Amino acid sequence: MIDTLKYSRILFLIFLAVFTLFLLYYLGTFSFLLTHYLIELYGTIVAITIFNIGWNTRHYAKNTFMSILALGYLFVGILTVCHTLTYRGMGIFPNIGANITTQFCIIKRYIESITTAVAFIYLKRTSNIKDSLWLNIIIILSGLTIFSVLYGYFPDCYIDGVGLTKFKIISEYIICFNYLFSIYLLIKKRDRMENILRNTILLSIIVMVISEVCFTLYDIHESVVLLYGHIFMLISRTFIYYALIYYTLRRPYKILFDDLAKYADKLAAINKELIVKDTAIASAYNAIGLMDLDVKLNYVNSSFIRLLGYDNYEEVIGKDIRVFLDNPKKGKEILDSIESINHWHGETLLYKKDGSLLDCHVTVNKIYSEEEEQIGIMISFMDISKRKKTEQELLTAKKEAEKASMAKSNFLANMSHEIRTPINGIQGFLYLLENTKVDKEQMKYINYIKVSTETLLTVINDILDVSKIEAGKLVFENITFNLYDILKETFVPFTELAKNKGLSLSLNINDDVPKFVSGDPTRLKQVIINLLSNAIKFTNQGFVELTVGLEIKTANNYNIQFTVKDSGIGMNQETLNSIFTPFSQADASSTRKYGGTGLGLTICKSIVELMGGKIAVESQENKGSTFTFNVILKEVKKNNIIISKNNDEKIEIEQGNYLKVLLVEDNEINRSFLTMFFEMNKIHCDIVVNGREAVEACSKAKYDIVFMDCLMPVMDGYEATQKIRSLENGHHPIIIAMTACAMKGDIEKCLAVGMDDYLGKPIDFKQLTEMINKYAHRQIIVS
Repeated sequence: MIDTLKYSRILFLIFLAVFTLFLLYYLGTFSFLLTHYLIELYGTIVAITIFNIGWNTRHYAKNTFMSILALGYLFVGILTVCHTLTYRGMGIFPNIGANITTQFCIIKRYIESITTAVAFIYLKRTSNIKDSLWLNIIIILSGLTIFSVLYGYFPDCYIDGVGLTKFKIISEYIICFNYLFSIYLLIKKRDRMENILRNTILLSIIVMVISEVCFTLYDIHESVVLLYGHIFMLISRTFIYYALIYYTLRRPYKILFDDLAKYADKLAAINKELIVKDTAIASAYNAIGLMDLDVKLNYVNSSFIRLLGYDNYEEVIGKDIRVFLDNPKKGKEILDSIESINHWHGETLLYKKDGSLLDCHVTVNKIYSEEEEQIGIMISFMDISKRKKTEQELLTAKKEAEKASMAKSNFLANMSHEIRTPINGIQGFLYLLENTKVDKEQMKYINYIKVSTETLLTVINDILDVSKIEAGKLVFENITFNLYDILKETFVPFTELAKNKGLSLSLNINDDVPKFVSGDPTRLKQVIINLLSNAIKFTNQGFVELTVGLEIKTANNYNIQFTVKDSGIGMNQETLNSIFTPFSQADASSTRKYGGTGLGLTICKSIVELMGGKIAVESQENKGSTFTFNVILKEVKKNNIIISKNNDEKIEIEQGNYLKVLLVEDNEINRSFLTMFFEMNKIHCDIVVNGREAVEACSKAKYDIVFMDCLMPVMDGYEATQKIRSLENGHHPIIIAMTACAMKGDIEKCLAVGMDDYLGKPIDFKQLTEMINKYAHRQIIVS
C-alpha cells in the first residue's frame, strides 16, 4: 500500500511537470517576457527559500552539506534578481544590452553548479562554519560580482548580431562538467542518503544539464531553445527544492505537528521525574546549594537554610558563598581547586546567621550542560559537629588512657628496680656464701633461699612481660639455633623435680622435626618451661610428657607442634574458659596450695600468637590436661648453620694483666658483695656512691672499666656517663651499665648516652665474669 502511494505521487509529479512545461511553452509563444519574468521570479523565490530554511536547519542536519547549499543559493538568488532586472525587455535599464543579462546568468549557473559539487563533497561531514563570517563573505562576493559585470570587468558572453561568445559556450560546457561531477559524487555517496531523496536530487541535476545544453544552442534571445532552457531550469530547481526542503524537513515537521501527542506523555513523565528529583533535593538531609559562575547562590534547599540558621530563602539567595567561610584563604583554595580539577572537598567552618561557627564537611564541584559547557557550581555540606565532638572526646580519652598506661609502666619500672635491687644483694651474698666453708645443712638453707629469690624474680619477670605485651613492645629475636639442644636444655632441669615427686617425665621428638631452625629460642623455652612447670606442679602421680612433631612444611617455614600432656588434677569447663585470662587460676585455693600469679599462660598465649601460632587446651577434672601449641620457625639453609660446642666449664677471670675498675653504686649491700667479688678475683676496685663522684674520679685517674649504676641520687648514671665522655683526653674507659630497670628501651637509653654495654640486676656472676674477660685486654684510644 505504501509503495503504491509512493509511485502514485511520483507519477503525479511527472504529470504536473509535463503540464507545466506545455503551459509555459504556450505562455512563451504568447509572451516571452512574461514567461521569463515568471520563471526567474519563481527561481529567485526557490533560491532564497532554500537559503532561509536550509541555513536555519543546518544544526538539525548536523553536517556542512546543508550550510554550503544554503550559502550557495543565497548567492544564486541575488544574481537571479540581477539577471531578471537587467533583461532589456523589462525596460528598467534601457541602456543595458543583452550581454550583461547573459553575464549574470552564466555567473549564477557557475555558482549553482559549483555549490552542488562542493556540497556533495561535504556530505555527512562536519566543519566549523562561523555564521556571521560566511554571510559577510557572500554579501561581499555578490557586490564584487555585480560591480565587475556592470563596469565591464567580466568577459563578454553575448554580442548583438553575432550571438554567443566562445567564453559563454565554453563556460556552459564547464558548468555541465560540474553537474556531471556532482552526479558522480552523488552516486559514490549514495549510501549516505535515502533512496527517494537521492533519486530526486539526481533527477534535478540531470534536468539542469539539459537546461545547460539548451542555453548553449540558442542563437537569439526570445528563441524557443532559450525558452526551453529556462523551463528546464525551473523544473530542476523545483526538484531540488522538493528534495532539500520537503524530504529534509519532513521529520521535524512531522514531530512538531503529527507526533506531538505521542511525545506529550513522555514529556509529562520527564516533568514528573524532575518534580520528584527537585523534591528529593529540597528535602535532602545534607545542605545543597547551586551557584552561578560568580559563586553567588541562586538556589538552596531547606537543609541549607536550617543548618545555617536562616529563616527563609530570600536571606540567602544572591549571597556570595565566600561570606559563609570563616577563613578567606579557604575560599581561594576552593576556587583554585575548582578551576584546576573541577571539584573540592574537605572539612571547614561555616558562619551561621547568628555569627557562630558550624563544623562541616563540604563538597564543591562544577555543573556542566549536555554540550559540556560550564553552567554553574554546586555546593553541598553536612553538619559534622557531633562527630568532631566525639572525636575530641575520644582523643581526650586516648590521652588519658596513654597517660594511665605510662603511669602504670613507670610504676612497674620503679617497682622492678626497687625489688631487683635487694634481690641483687641477696643473690650476690648467696654466691659469696656458697664459696665459703659451709656444712650440708647450711647449703640446704642456701638452696632454699636461692629457689625463693628465683621464684620472686620469675614473678617480677612475668609482670613485666604482661606489661610489654599490652604495650606491644615484646621483642623477638630471629637467630639460628639447634632445636634439639634447646629442647634438652629446657627438659633436663625438670627431671630431678619430677623424680622427687615420683612422676614419669618423658621427651618425644618425631623424626620429621628439623634440627636447625631460625627464630627466638629464648621465648620458645619460656613457653615450654611454663607448661612443663605447671604440668609437674599440678600432677601428684602418673606422668608428664612433652611431644614435638612437624605439623606442616611450607616453602621456607616449619609449623612445629608441641604437646605437653599430664595425668594431673585437670580442670572443669568453667576454668578452661578463663585459663588464659591474666591473674586467673583454677580457684582461689590453687594460689595458696601451688603458688603463682596466674600470668604464665597469658604470657604463653601471647608469645605463641606473636610467633605465628595458636595454643589450645583439653582437660577433665582428675583426668589430666593436654596443652597443645604450634609456632612458625624459619627454615635454615645448610651453609648458614653454625655448630657451636657446649662449654660447661666454669668461667674464670683471665689473669695476667693489671685491671683497674671503678664501681659506681649507691646501694651499700650491692657495693659490699661486688667489692668482695672483685677482691676474691684480685681486681683493683675504687668505689664511689653517685654520678658526681664518678666524674671526679675519672678526671683524676684512668680506669679500664667503670661499672655504672643508672639510678642514683645527686647525679644519675646517664648524666655522669655523658660528662665522663666529654672530659676524655685520649683515654676511653669502658662504661658498663648496671641497672635494675628492665623495661623496653632501657638498653637503648644506656647505649645512647655513651655506655658500652649492659648488665641487668640481679647480677649474674657468670655474665659479670664474661663481661670483665670481654673488655680486660681491650685498649681504646680516642683520637
